[in-house]
Amino acid sequence: MFSNMMQAIIDRIHAQPEQVALVNRQGRVDFRTLGARTQAIADEIQQRQPNRVLIYGHKELDTFASMLACTLCGISFTVVDAANPTSRLLQVAAMHEADLLILGAESYLDQTLSGEAHFIAAHQPSVAFRFQQWQRGENPIFYVLSTSGSTGVPKGVMIGYDGFGHFYQWYRESLTLNHSGGAHVNHACLAFDMGILDCFPSLAVGKAVVMLPHEYNALPRQNIRLMTQEADVEVSSWFSTPSFLEMMCLDPKFNAQSLPGMRVFFVGGEFVPHQLIAKIEARFPQAQVLHAYGPTETTCVTHACPVTADDMRYSQRLSLGQPLGVNRIRIEDDDGQELPVGEIGEVVIYGGQVAHGYLPVSHPQNVAFGSRDGERFYRSGDFGYVDESGNLFLKGRKDGQIKWNGNRIELVEIENVAARCDQVRQSAVIPIYVQDKLTQLVMYVQLEQDTDSYRQTFEQFMHQHLPRYMVPSSVHFVTALPMSLHGKIDRVKLQHQWHEQQVS
Repeated sequence: MFSNMMQAIIDRIHAQPEQVALVNRQGRVDFRTLGARTQAIADEIQQRQPNRVLIYGHKELDTFASMLACTLCGISFTVVDAANPTSRLLQVAAMHEADLLILGAESYLDQTLSGEAHFIAAHQPSVAFRFQQWQRGENPIFYVLSTSGSTGVPKGVMIGYDGFGHFYQWYRESLTLNHSGGAHVNHACLAFDMGILDCFPSLAVGKAVVMLPHEYNALPRQNIRLMTQEADVEVSSWFSTPSFLEMMCLDPKFNAQSLPGMRVFFVGGEFVPHQLIAKIEARFPQAQVLHAYGPTETTCVTHACPVTADDMRYSQRLSLGQPLGVNRIRIEDDDGQELPVGEIGEVVIYGGQVAHGYLPVSHPQNVAFGSRDGERFYRSGDFGYVDESGNLFLKGRKDGQIKWNGNRIELVEIENVAARCDQVRQSAVIPIYVQDKLTQLVMYVQLEQDTDSYRQTFEQFMHQHLPRYMVPSSVHFVTALPMSLHGKIDRVKLQHQWHEQQVS
């Protein structure tokens, strides 16, 4: 399955060298050029014979070519986005036990890195692409995705060739839902699992990848220009967080008139409000919206459920549908016992997409992984339930629970109520701790229009739909919520902003 994906990419480089493979801020890249850069980097990798590679870059051609070269050489890699400081890079390198660093651009080299075993991809002269087939070696790991959770100390999720192959087998059909060809829009950085799934499967099914730089995160018009700059490249599919889609909807030109080829939107990674789905359906009536879910630890995505008119009309919470491919789920209690239909418990995911655990192997959170009757599983930390048809509905996270004045509260439940208010575009609830004690809940709200009337309506709505103890004690109305590199609401930045405001 993984070999089928890689063989498709190899064949396209040989058979369709002039077809566009990538579009980024620097312009268009055809398969011939991608292949020549990949081969040049692969030759250097094979000469050095590393065990694990760390790639430092953003969305440059050589950054992605380095990822492709590592894969063709059978070497696992991890990516650190260039927006991170070099101190973070060195932390990840130590976690990954990387013995070779590849820099996606010469400008990324500084004195901190000069002592590391490294090479600059741009220094390798292009050569004709020679790979004819992908052969799997002894290494089972495709890539390691670095994640910090709430600790700030990186751990690595080991994604296997087998798991990504199982993912690709079902995802390729969803990626070309109701259409063929065109281009796929990549927003997430390449250090994020959403960035990996944007690139490899898209190239394999014959789609170019349009890479939106993170300098355009809050510039929807610039993103639209990049998506439409090549007359012969028409975007047809999209995968992003709802936060990034909300930002794009700030521009009235984000519609089917500007992007007539758009046929499928995958939206996930955060809570997806009904209002956002309604906006997308109104602007792109020819497109299907898929509500996506899947922890990083289960290889990108396990659910991608088409949103129906009935979902929009009758459901307060959008269904995630049934697991796809080889995935299956159980709702379990703390003792690992399966719970009945409709009862809320922890979502446990079973099957071939489950990752090989965390690096370092001694990491205490590896207890979340296990095996039962020869089948790997991952305890997701997500709370949810299934209905009679096996459709999954999420209710929040274990680590999203707080205890406030003796009451147990799910922060996501507060945000879910806010999302049902017509005046709200986005919101985030931040718990404020002083000396490890929870002192208050602060809510940041972006309204559709920031007027006194909208503010008053929102505050009344929250008091009407929440118990008094769940209503945040402080509400800040903002023109925009900050986004992380991965396109999610940056809650850490909001906490820092709150503390800075208190000091000033």
